[in-house]
Amino acid sequence: MKILIATEIFPPTTGGPAAWLEQIVPKLKNRGHQLQVVTFGDCKRLSDLQVKVECVELKQNKLWRFYKYQQLVKKLARDIDLILALGNVVAGQAAVGAKRKYGCPVVLRVPGDFAWEKAMSQETDLVGLEEFYEQKYSPTIEWLKAKQAKLAQVVDGLVVNSTYQAKAVNKYWQVEGSKINIIRNIFNLPEKILDKNELKKRLGWDKKTILAVGRLIRLKGLVELIDIMKLWLRKNPNWQLVIVGDGPLQEKFQQLIKSENLTENIKLVGRVSRADLYNFYQAADALVLYSLYESSPNVVLEAMSFDLPVIVSQQGGSEELVRDYPRGQLVAWGDKSALLAALDKIPEYQRRAWLEADRRIFFVDYSLEKNASAWESLLKKLSK
Repeated sequence: MKILIATEIFPPTTGGPAAWLEQIVPKLKNRGHQLQVVTFGDCKRLSDLQVKVECVELKQNKLWRFYKYQQLVKKLARDIDLILALGNVVAGQAAVGAKRKYGCPVVLRVPGDFAWEKAMSQETDLVGLEEFYEQKYSPTIEWLKAKQAKLAQVVDGLVVNSTYQAKAVNKYWQVEGSKINIIRNIFNLPEKILDKNELKKRLGWDKKTILAVGRLIRLKGLVELIDIMKLWLRKNPNWQLVIVGDGPLQEKFQQLIKSENLTENIKLVGRVSRADLYNFYQAADALVLYSLYESSPNVVLEAMSFDLPVIVSQQGGSEELVRDYPRGQLVAWGDKSALLAALDKIPEYQRRAWLEADRRIFFVDYSLEKNASAWESLLKKLSK
């Protein structure tokens, strides 16, 4: 097949779609498919995945670069079998424009709900997806709601990575169930080599450690998590919270931690390499993910692969990952007492057994081989 991939980010840029492309592109190419990519980015620094990449520089007028991106997608769509769009708005819109002109099928990989994310970055009060669609917002947000729904309705197929996300797309975007396909995230089990205590010494961790991993934005619930953790850490001074990631709220978090005199127990380490992050998992004692919404968070899979207790807010597709995990605990987002109680039970979670056979069976669904076969089958079915 000749496949055109329309994406908004590409390796080495960090982010879910870029990380996914880094794994799936070589696999599809090795299976004999011809791939071409259109992306935004720093065009001189793109990774070499042995495919042709057409790049639109980010450092130019926004409207102009969007126009150039759409024109590139249309130009390259003349002689392809299918467009794979990785994005609800820009990439998806460009792909649908090419479909209207040349009749090429479009498959949309849905990363999340862009309208909701945009609204929550602007609103004072955070609400979940269900409540968001029950309320009215600014004309811009309502336009985005309608835009992404219409886009999803006209493509030939959609791919989501959780049952929750599939139900949300069907309900809120009014997309036929037959168009929606669930293909899980790609996750490869890491090798655990170094000793836990040795790693703690190397990292300078003299306390038991809870990890929080994610971009420093409001939707990740880190403001609320720090507010709750300050109460728990004062009663448990032999523990620390290590926050991994960067983002626009980094300075705010640093000031908050300093003002609460928590610099000894809450540490911001910024963005780290994949190898360093895996060392953190190996050395840590638990993970907390207190996001307002996640479709299927890789950070939970990563923590589970290191057998860590995980405490996860009961939002979106996270429940599907931990409901059968003996060391997992779901808590209602915004329920302070529930999170505090879950933190107290970390030693109990650590004692629960997860049989190696069950562990291996669980991760098969996220293997690169199984995912590549599922994607190849879907793309062949929907292509010209």
